[in-house]
Amino acid sequence: MIEELSEWFIPDKILFRENQKEVVERVFKNFKNGEDADNLFVSGYSGVGKTLLMNIIIQDKSLHKYINAKDYNTTRRLFSALQNSKKQMTCDIVQEFIESMKNNPKILVIDEVGEIKDIEELGKQLDNIYRKLQTPIILITNKLNFLNQFPESTRKTIFFTPLNFQAYTQEQLSLILLDRLNLIHQKYNGRYGNIPENARDFICHIAEESYGSSVRVVFDVARKCIQNKCYSGNFIKAIANQIENEEAITYVNKLSKMDRLFLTDFFEIAKKKMPLSTSDILENMKDISVSRVAQLLTVFVKDYGLLTEKYQNLGRARGRFRVFNFRNEKFACQVYEALHPEIVSNTQDSLDIIINQDREGKIKEGEIKNV
Repeated sequence: MIEELSEWFIPDKILFRENQKEVVERVFKNFKNGEDADNLFVSGYSGVGKTLLMNIIIQDKSLHKYINAKDYNTTRRLFSALQNSKKQMTCDIVQEFIESMKNNPKILVIDEVGEIKDIEELGKQLDNIYRKLQTPIILITNKLNFLNQFPESTRKTIFFTPLNFQAYTQEQLSLILLDRLNLIHQKYNGRYGNIPENARDFICHIAEESYGSSVRVVFDVARKCIQNKCYSGNFIKAIANQIENEEAITYVNKLSKMDRLFLTDFFEIAKKKMPLSTSDILENMKDISVSRVAQLLTVFVKDYGLLTEKYQNLGRARGRFRVFNFRNEKFACQVYEALHPEIVSNTQDSLDIIINQDREGKIKEGEIKNV
Protein backbone atom coordinates (compact mmCIF):
# COMPACT_ATOMS: atom_id res chain seq x y z
CA MET A 1 0.00 0.00 0.00
CA ILE A 2 1.29 3.45 -0.96
CA GLU A 3 0.08 5.34 2.09
CA GLU A 4 0.88 8.75 0.59
CA LEU A 5 -1.87 8.12 -1.98
CA SER A 6 -4.42 6.80 0.53
CA GLU A 7 -7.32 8.83 1.89
CA TRP A 8 -6.21 8.38 5.52
CA PHE A 9 -2.69 9.81 4.95
CA ILE A 10 -2.29 13.17 6.71
CA PRO A 11 0.32 15.41 5.04
CA ASP A 12 2.05 18.34 6.73
CA LYS A 13 0.18 20.75 4.46
CA ILE A 14 -2.90 20.87 2.27
CA LEU A 15 -2.61 22.73 -1.02
CA PHE A 16 -5.12 25.31 -2.33
CA ARG A 17 -7.20 25.34 0.85
CA GLU A 18 -5.41 28.15 2.71
CA ASN A 19 -8.54 30.30 3.09
CA GLN A 20 -10.66 27.44 4.41
CA LYS A 21 -7.85 26.38 6.76
CA GLU A 22 -7.67 29.91 8.17
CA VAL A 23 -11.43 29.96 8.89
CA VAL A 24 -11.39 26.59 10.70
CA GLU A 25 -8.23 27.41 12.65
CA ARG A 26 -9.84 30.66 13.82
CA VAL A 27 -12.74 28.70 15.32
CA PHE A 28 -10.35 26.48 17.28
CA LYS A 29 -8.14 29.39 18.33
CA ASN A 30 -11.08 31.49 19.56
CA PHE A 31 -12.54 28.54 21.44
CA LYS A 32 -9.21 27.77 23.08
CA ASN A 33 -8.87 31.41 24.18
CA GLY A 34 -12.39 31.51 25.60
CA GLU A 35 -13.65 33.87 22.88
CA ASP A 36 -16.75 33.65 20.68
CA ALA A 37 -16.29 31.12 17.87
CA ASP A 38 -18.38 30.52 14.75
CA ASN A 39 -20.43 27.42 14.02
CA LEU A 40 -19.42 26.10 10.60
CA PHE A 41 -21.28 24.34 7.80
CA VAL A 42 -18.48 22.83 5.67
CA SER A 43 -19.71 21.70 2.25
CA GLY A 44 -18.39 20.59 -1.11
CA TYR A 45 -18.50 17.56 -3.37
CA SER A 46 -16.63 14.36 -2.57
CA GLY A 47 -12.84 14.44 -2.82
CA VAL A 48 -12.27 18.21 -2.55
CA GLY A 49 -10.33 18.19 0.73
CA LYS A 50 -12.97 18.75 3.44
CA THR A 51 -12.19 15.76 5.64
CA LEU A 52 -8.44 15.98 5.00
CA LEU A 53 -8.36 19.59 6.17
CA MET A 54 -10.29 18.72 9.32
CA ASN A 55 -8.01 15.75 10.02
CA ILE A 56 -4.98 18.05 9.87
CA ILE A 57 -6.51 20.64 12.18
CA ILE A 58 -8.11 18.36 14.78
CA GLN A 59 -5.00 16.37 15.66
CA ASP A 60 -5.14 18.08 19.08
CA LYS A 61 -7.90 15.89 20.54
CA SER A 62 -8.22 18.00 23.70
CA LEU A 63 -10.27 20.65 21.88
CA HIS A 64 -12.94 18.62 20.09
CA LYS A 65 -15.23 15.62 19.89
CA TYR A 66 -15.13 14.21 16.35
CA ILE A 67 -17.35 11.56 14.78
CA ASN A 68 -17.95 10.37 11.23
CA ALA A 69 -21.68 9.79 10.73
CA LYS A 70 -21.34 7.27 7.89
CA ASP A 71 -21.55 4.37 10.35
CA TYR A 72 -24.35 5.93 12.46
CA ASN A 73 -27.33 6.81 10.28
CA THR A 74 -29.68 8.02 13.05
CA THR A 75 -29.40 10.74 15.68
CA ARG A 76 -29.73 8.20 18.50
CA ARG A 77 -26.94 5.99 17.15
CA LEU A 78 -24.71 9.01 16.50
CA PHE A 79 -24.88 10.39 20.05
CA SER A 80 -24.83 6.92 21.58
CA ALA A 81 -21.47 6.37 19.88
CA LEU A 82 -20.21 9.84 20.84
CA GLN A 83 -21.14 9.37 24.47
CA ASN A 84 -20.62 5.59 24.66
CA SER A 85 -24.05 5.55 26.26
CA LYS A 86 -26.21 2.55 27.13
CA LYS A 87 -29.41 4.60 27.36
CA GLN A 88 -32.17 3.88 24.83
CA MET A 89 -33.99 7.19 24.34
CA THR A 90 -32.39 9.85 22.15
CA CYS A 91 -33.30 12.67 24.54
CA ASP A 92 -31.68 10.81 27.48
CA ILE A 93 -28.50 10.11 25.51
CA VAL A 94 -28.21 13.74 24.40
CA GLN A 95 -28.81 14.97 27.96
CA GLU A 96 -26.01 12.69 29.16
CA PHE A 97 -23.79 14.13 26.41
CA ILE A 98 -24.64 17.69 27.50
CA GLU A 99 -23.76 16.96 31.14
CA SER A 100 -20.39 15.48 30.17
CA MET A 101 -19.63 18.47 27.94
CA LYS A 102 -20.44 20.93 30.73
CA ASN A 103 -17.54 19.54 32.72
CA ASN A 104 -15.20 19.38 29.73
CA PRO A 105 -16.37 21.69 26.90
CA LYS A 106 -15.24 20.76 23.39
CA ILE A 107 -16.02 21.66 19.79
CA LEU A 108 -18.45 19.15 18.27
CA VAL A 109 -17.37 18.02 14.77
CA ILE A 110 -19.71 15.76 12.77
CA ASP A 111 -18.27 14.57 9.45
CA GLU A 112 -20.46 13.15 6.64
CA VAL A 113 -23.49 14.46 8.52
CA GLY A 114 -25.58 13.96 5.39
CA GLU A 115 -25.67 10.22 6.19
CA ILE A 116 -28.09 10.90 9.07
CA LYS A 117 -31.62 9.91 8.08
CA ASP A 118 -33.68 11.70 10.75
CA ILE A 119 -32.36 15.15 9.91
CA GLU A 120 -35.14 17.06 11.65
CA GLU A 121 -34.46 15.17 14.89
CA LEU A 122 -30.74 15.87 14.57
CA GLY A 123 -31.50 19.56 14.11
CA LYS A 124 -33.66 19.64 17.25
CA GLN A 125 -30.98 17.94 19.33
CA LEU A 126 -28.20 20.20 18.05
CA ASP A 127 -30.43 23.18 18.89
CA ASN A 128 -30.80 21.80 22.43
CA ILE A 129 -27.05 21.22 22.76
CA TYR A 130 -26.10 24.68 21.53
CA ARG A 131 -28.62 26.49 23.73
CA LYS A 132 -27.23 24.75 26.84
CA LEU A 133 -23.51 24.68 26.03
CA GLN A 134 -22.78 27.50 23.56
CA THR A 135 -19.81 25.50 22.26
CA PRO A 136 -19.05 25.56 18.51
CA ILE A 137 -20.57 22.97 16.17
CA ILE A 138 -18.94 22.03 12.84
CA LEU A 139 -20.91 19.99 10.28
CA ILE A 140 -19.22 18.52 7.19
CA THR A 141 -21.10 17.13 4.18
CA ASN A 142 -21.18 16.87 0.40
CA LYS A 143 -24.90 17.66 0.44
CA LEU A 144 -24.99 21.36 -0.27
CA ASN A 145 -28.68 21.72 0.58
CA PHE A 146 -28.45 19.86 3.90
CA LEU A 147 -29.12 22.77 6.28
CA ASN A 148 -32.41 23.59 4.57
CA GLN A 149 -33.80 20.35 6.04
CA PHE A 150 -33.21 21.53 9.61
CA PRO A 151 -36.10 23.19 11.47
CA GLU A 152 -36.08 26.96 10.99
CA SER A 153 -35.62 27.44 14.74
CA THR A 154 -32.40 25.38 14.62
CA ARG A 155 -30.97 27.40 11.75
CA LYS A 156 -31.73 30.65 13.57
CA THR A 157 -30.35 29.46 16.91
CA ILE A 158 -27.08 27.96 15.68
CA PHE A 159 -26.61 30.29 12.69
CA PHE A 160 -23.99 28.32 10.80
CA THR A 161 -21.31 30.15 8.84
CA PRO A 162 -21.06 28.48 5.40
CA LEU A 163 -17.60 27.30 4.33
CA ASN A 164 -17.66 25.96 0.78
CA PHE A 165 -14.91 23.92 -0.87
CA GLN A 166 -14.86 24.67 -4.60
CA ALA A 167 -13.82 21.95 -7.04
CA TYR A 168 -10.12 21.78 -7.90
CA THR A 169 -8.94 22.75 -11.38
CA GLN A 170 -6.93 20.28 -13.47
CA GLU A 171 -3.76 22.29 -12.81
CA GLN A 172 -4.36 22.18 -9.06
CA LEU A 173 -5.01 18.42 -9.16
CA SER A 174 -1.77 17.93 -11.06
CA LEU A 175 0.24 19.91 -8.49
CA ILE A 176 -1.41 18.04 -5.59
CA LEU A 177 -0.54 14.70 -7.22
CA LEU A 178 3.03 15.83 -7.91
CA ASP A 179 3.41 16.90 -4.27
CA ARG A 180 2.39 13.41 -3.06
CA LEU A 181 4.64 11.69 -5.63
CA ASN A 182 7.57 13.77 -4.37
CA LEU A 183 6.90 12.45 -0.87
CA ILE A 184 7.03 8.90 -2.25
CA HIS A 185 10.29 9.71 -4.09
CA GLN A 186 11.85 10.95 -0.86
CA LYS A 187 10.67 7.91 1.09
CA TYR A 188 12.04 5.38 -1.44
CA ASN A 189 15.07 7.39 -2.62
CA GLY A 190 13.60 7.87 -6.09
CA ARG A 191 13.09 4.15 -6.79
CA TYR A 192 9.30 4.25 -6.57
CA GLY A 193 6.40 6.46 -7.55
CA ASN A 194 7.44 7.63 -11.01
CA ILE A 195 4.51 8.57 -13.25
CA PRO A 196 5.23 10.18 -16.66
CA GLU A 197 4.08 13.79 -16.89
CA ASN A 198 1.64 13.11 -19.73
CA ALA A 199 0.05 10.28 -17.71
CA ARG A 200 -0.28 12.58 -14.68
CA ASP A 201 -1.97 15.20 -16.83
CA PHE A 202 -4.32 12.61 -18.30
CA ILE A 203 -5.32 11.29 -14.87
CA CYS A 204 -6.10 14.81 -13.66
CA HIS A 205 -7.95 15.66 -16.87
CA ILE A 206 -10.24 12.66 -16.43
CA ALA A 207 -10.82 13.52 -12.77
CA GLU A 208 -11.82 17.09 -13.65
CA GLU A 209 -13.96 16.19 -16.66
CA SER A 210 -15.86 13.20 -15.32
CA TYR A 211 -15.39 12.86 -11.56
CA GLY A 212 -16.10 16.27 -10.05
CA SER A 213 -12.38 17.08 -9.69
CA SER A 214 -12.07 14.46 -6.96
CA VAL A 215 -8.51 14.22 -5.66
CA ARG A 216 -9.50 10.82 -4.24
CA VAL A 217 -10.03 9.53 -7.80
CA VAL A 218 -6.67 11.01 -8.83
CA PHE A 219 -4.87 9.19 -6.01
CA ASP A 220 -6.70 5.89 -6.62
CA VAL A 221 -5.87 5.86 -10.34
CA ALA A 222 -2.27 6.96 -9.74
CA ARG A 223 -1.78 4.22 -7.14
CA LYS A 224 -3.06 1.55 -9.57
CA CYS A 225 -0.74 2.86 -12.29
CA ILE A 226 2.29 2.62 -10.00
CA GLN A 227 1.35 -0.83 -8.68
CA ASN A 228 0.88 -2.24 -12.20
CA LYS A 229 3.64 -0.17 -13.84
CA CYS A 230 1.15 0.70 -16.55
CA TYR A 231 0.54 4.31 -17.64
CA SER A 232 -1.31 4.06 -20.96
CA GLY A 233 -4.46 6.01 -21.70
CA ASN A 234 -6.45 2.78 -22.04
CA PHE A 235 -5.38 1.59 -18.61
CA ILE A 236 -6.06 4.94 -16.94
CA LYS A 237 -9.55 5.10 -18.45
CA ALA A 238 -10.28 1.49 -17.45
CA ILE A 239 -9.25 2.10 -13.82
CA ALA A 240 -11.26 5.32 -13.68
CA ASN A 241 -14.26 3.46 -15.07
CA GLN A 242 -13.85 0.70 -12.48
CA ILE A 243 -13.80 3.29 -9.69
CA GLU A 244 -16.91 4.93 -11.09
CA ASN A 245 -18.73 1.59 -11.27
CA GLU A 246 -17.97 1.01 -7.59
CA GLU A 247 -19.08 4.55 -6.72
CA ALA A 248 -22.33 4.03 -8.62
CA ILE A 249 -23.09 0.91 -6.57
CA THR A 250 -22.30 2.78 -3.34
CA TYR A 251 -24.41 5.70 -4.55
CA VAL A 252 -27.44 3.48 -5.17
CA ASN A 253 -27.03 1.54 -1.92
CA LYS A 254 -27.36 4.79 0.05
CA LEU A 255 -30.64 5.78 -1.61
CA SER A 256 -33.91 5.39 0.27
CA LYS A 257 -36.78 3.32 -1.12
CA MET A 258 -38.51 6.51 -2.29
CA ASP A 259 -35.29 7.79 -3.89
CA ARG A 260 -34.96 4.56 -5.87
CA LEU A 261 -38.60 4.62 -6.97
CA PHE A 262 -38.20 8.19 -8.20
CA LEU A 263 -34.90 7.49 -9.95
CA THR A 264 -36.18 4.32 -11.64
CA ASP A 265 -39.15 6.27 -13.03
CA PHE A 266 -36.91 9.16 -14.05
CA PHE A 267 -34.65 6.85 -16.08
CA GLU A 268 -37.67 5.36 -17.86
CA ILE A 269 -38.86 8.84 -18.82
CA ALA A 270 -35.33 9.84 -19.85
CA LYS A 271 -35.19 6.96 -22.35
CA LYS A 272 -37.77 8.81 -24.43
CA LYS A 273 -36.23 12.29 -24.40
CA MET A 274 -33.67 14.47 -22.65
CA PRO A 275 -33.52 17.08 -21.24
CA LEU A 276 -36.80 16.93 -19.31
CA SER A 277 -39.06 19.73 -18.14
CA THR A 278 -40.92 19.57 -14.84
CA SER A 279 -44.18 18.94 -16.72
CA ASP A 280 -42.58 16.04 -18.67
CA ILE A 281 -41.67 14.41 -15.37
CA LEU A 282 -44.97 15.04 -13.59
CA GLU A 283 -47.04 13.74 -16.52
CA ASN A 284 -45.21 10.40 -16.44
CA MET A 285 -44.59 9.97 -12.70
CA LYS A 286 -47.99 8.98 -11.31
CA ASP A 287 -46.99 7.07 -8.17
CA ILE A 288 -45.35 10.01 -6.38
CA SER A 289 -47.11 13.21 -5.29
CA VAL A 290 -46.36 16.50 -7.09
CA SER A 291 -44.83 18.09 -3.99
CA ARG A 292 -42.62 15.03 -3.36
CA VAL A 293 -41.43 15.01 -7.00
CA ALA A 294 -40.46 18.67 -6.72
CA GLN A 295 -38.55 17.96 -3.52
CA LEU A 296 -36.76 14.94 -4.98
CA LEU A 297 -35.72 16.88 -8.08
CA THR A 298 -34.05 19.46 -5.84
CA VAL A 299 -32.38 16.71 -3.80
CA PHE A 300 -30.94 14.98 -6.88
CA VAL A 301 -29.63 18.32 -8.15
CA LYS A 302 -28.20 19.88 -4.99
CA ASP A 303 -27.52 16.97 -2.65
CA TYR A 304 -26.92 13.90 -4.80
CA GLY A 305 -25.40 15.76 -7.76
CA LEU A 306 -26.82 13.39 -10.38
CA LEU A 307 -28.93 16.00 -12.18
CA THR A 308 -28.45 19.57 -13.33
CA GLU A 309 -31.15 22.17 -13.75
CA LYS A 310 -31.49 25.36 -15.74
CA TYR A 311 -34.34 27.71 -16.44
CA GLN A 312 -35.76 28.28 -19.92
CA ASN A 313 -37.74 31.39 -20.68
CA LEU A 314 -40.35 31.02 -23.42
CA GLY A 315 -41.65 34.57 -23.22
CA ARG A 316 -44.67 36.11 -21.55
CA ALA A 317 -47.18 33.75 -23.09
CA ARG A 318 -45.53 30.45 -22.13
CA GLY A 319 -43.57 31.49 -19.02
CA ARG A 320 -40.38 30.24 -17.43
CA PHE A 321 -39.73 26.64 -16.38
CA ARG A 322 -37.03 24.29 -15.09
CA VAL A 323 -35.28 21.82 -17.38
CA PHE A 324 -33.32 18.84 -16.02
CA ASN A 325 -30.44 16.86 -17.48
CA PHE A 326 -27.82 14.42 -16.22
CA ARG A 327 -24.71 16.08 -14.81
CA ASN A 328 -22.59 13.24 -16.20
CA GLU A 329 -24.21 10.88 -18.71
CA LYS A 330 -21.59 8.20 -18.23
CA PHE A 331 -22.06 8.09 -14.46
CA ALA A 332 -25.84 8.18 -14.95
CA CYS A 333 -25.57 5.03 -17.08
CA GLN A 334 -23.56 3.33 -14.34
CA VAL A 335 -26.13 4.34 -11.74
CA TYR A 336 -28.81 2.87 -14.02
CA GLU A 337 -26.86 -0.42 -14.16
CA ALA A 338 -26.48 -0.38 -10.37
CA LEU A 339 -30.25 0.04 -10.05
CA HIS A 340 -30.66 -2.94 -12.37
CA PRO A 341 -28.01 -5.51 -11.33
CA GLU A 342 -29.35 -7.94 -13.93
CA ILE A 343 -27.57 -5.74 -16.50
CA VAL A 344 -23.98 -7.02 -16.53
CA SER A 345 -21.22 -4.57 -17.44
CA ASN A 346 -18.03 -6.08 -18.86
CA THR A 347 -15.89 -2.97 -18.43
CA GLN A 348 -13.93 -4.45 -15.51
CA ASP A 349 -13.12 -7.73 -17.25
CA SER A 350 -10.59 -6.17 -19.62
CA LEU A 351 -8.08 -4.81 -17.07
CA ASP A 352 -5.67 -7.76 -17.26
CA ILE A 353 -5.71 -7.62 -21.06
CA ILE A 354 -5.01 -3.90 -21.03
CA ILE A 355 -2.13 -4.32 -18.57
CA ASN A 356 -0.52 -7.00 -20.75
CA GLN A 357 -0.96 -4.99 -23.93
CA ASP A 358 -0.19 -1.49 -22.63
CA ARG A 359 2.23 -1.89 -19.72
CA GLU A 360 4.76 0.17 -21.65
CA GLY A 361 2.12 2.16 -23.50
CA LYS A 362 2.08 5.95 -23.78
CA ILE A 363 -0.72 8.47 -23.79
CA LYS A 364 -1.58 8.70 -27.46
CA GLU A 365 -2.11 12.02 -29.17
CA GLY A 366 -5.78 13.00 -29.09
CA GLU A 367 -6.62 10.63 -26.24
CA ILE A 368 -7.32 13.46 -23.83
CA LYS A 369 -9.82 14.94 -26.26
CA ASN A 370 -11.64 11.63 -26.49
CA VAL A 371 -12.23 10.95 -22.79
